[in-house]
Amino acid sequence: MHFSTAIRLVYNFFFTSTMNADTPRPSSASSSRSGRPERIKRLVNEIDLSDEDDEGDAWEDDKFFEEYLRKSNYLRRRGTQESNSLSDYESVDNFSTTVSCCSYRSIEKFVKDLTSSFSLKKDKIRAIYSWLVHNYNRVDCCRIRRELTLLKMCSLVNIQCEIVHGYRKSENFIPGDKLNELYRHQWNLVTFDDINGLIDVKTAFSEPYGIDYFFLTKPENLIISHLPDKVEHQLLANKINEEKFRNSIRSWPAKFALSIKTLAPMDGVGFIQTKTGKFSVKLRARRHSLSSTLVVIGLHGEKRVDEYVDHRISNIEEEEVFDLVLPAKTRYILTIVVQEEDVQLPVQQYTIDYQ
Repeated sequence: MHFSTAIRLVYNFFFTSTMNADTPRPSSASSSRSGRPERIKRLVNEIDLSDEDDEGDAWEDDKFFEEYLRKSNYLRRRGTQESNSLSDYESVDNFSTTVSCCSYRSIEKFVKDLTSSFSLKKDKIRAIYSWLVHNYNRVDCCRIRRELTLLKMCSLVNIQCEIVHGYRKSENFIPGDKLNELYRHQWNLVTFDDINGLIDVKTAFSEPYGIDYFFLTKPENLIISHLPDKVEHQLLANKINEEKFRNSIRSWPAKFALSIKTLAPMDGVGFIQTKTGKFSVKLRARRHSLSSTLVVIGLHGEKRVDEYVDHRISNIEEEEVFDLVLPAKTRYILTIVVQEEDVQLPVQQYTIDYQ
């Protein structure tokens, strides 16, 4: 077994068995039509909406949906992404979730009824996006299902939309991994009122708070998890290359929803090489309770080694520090987690290579 693959398997085992022991998993078929091996889907996993790999309807699992909503609502209560205030879209979301496509024979008529109540282009896009996130895999009765894409629906309300092809740090990724076909992904770029915005419908309902985070996401945030093939789709003044992308941290929407800032190491570095076995992460969490998990693969097998993490809190600066003194030369996976109100959510992740 390849070394990095073994690390991921151990991480998945410990992370799901200890942090998400009570989290229901959506069921899936024994194999996908594309031939990819069966994977257990967790809340932090991608749910593939592509026609080529339709493994089932996650929303049909009521317990999964309830858990998703519980964690999303927690993040909304505790703090929302600065650029996407929930109140800005509450009325749009409430309306879009009441619209059914089952009686429509025309995609044009359906999109008109879905969006005509809103005058702003931003709200029209949000109505389409919100409907897709909540309903995409629940439209078996719909005659126009194959046309229900953000690209097609935006074009019908005269909003420019294009598909962005690239890579996404999905559930199998750990910082430092080389990019391959496993991480291929696509999302959208919309242009309206001289604004360019990034949207990821596919990932929005697979991660708590995703419906808020993956709508018009700040480019400097999305680049941590999404690397487009075309550099102009980064929408950044300072472009990121592939090496910097794959060696940066893996992050989750909770990091941005709760405004958790990384103070050290700087520049979002996630693949750490050390010859001393010592490493520290410093975060500003602003009244949020953080913890961590540390997983190792060593000469004597795989195990959790949380005892090698010293967690310190500074009440004055609202800083939390995780100091690691590693016991043996091998690779480790450190995951920072927010843990409060019976909610456990991953924030960001590091790979530490003790040489």
